[in-house]
Amino acid sequence: MKNLGKILVFLILIISISISLYYSVFKAKKIAYVDNVFLFENSKIKLDTYKSLKKDEQLREVQMDSIRKEILAFEKQLLNSNKEASLFNQYNLLKDLFVQKKQTFSNELDNLSRLNDEKIWQKINQNIVEYGKIHGYTYILGANGQGSIMFADQAESITEDVLKFINNEYEGVK
Repeated sequence: MKNLGKILVFLILIISISISLYYSVFKAKKIAYVDNVFLFENSKIKLDTYKSLKKDEQLREVQMDSIRKEILAFEKQLLNSNKEASLFNQYNLLKDLFVQKKQTFSNELDNLSRLNDEKIWQKINQNIVEYGKIHGYTYILGANGQGSIMFADQAESITEDVLKFINNEYEGVK
């Protein structure tokens, strides 16, 4: 009977150790981090969006150049004329239009840039969540250089893998 008790205690001990080992090895939390700034700056989503924004900015600059040329033409006319009041009024109206359009364009581009950045971050965050679910992560931390993660071993970084995933999702590659 004593041997049976010892065997039973030994079996319970082995089972307890096995269960503990199983949960510590197989049920451990999977944690990694990504460099948020790197993801944003290098995602094809951002690069394509900013190409489009740059084209829009260039079109607006062409419009501004056209008004600038008109202003210069009026300045030459004013220098060569007797400073006619109607010409001077047209010149002032054109200068005011230029200043107004320049400010409007600047505000529109700032707003467009801000909205695009928000959409890019939203898409990046959605892709990080999806990546985490697919690859079984419990946590994916974001390092952004502003103190949320003060140090992380580079070996724990999945930034490059997540960037590939984001770019593939953007391009429709599975």
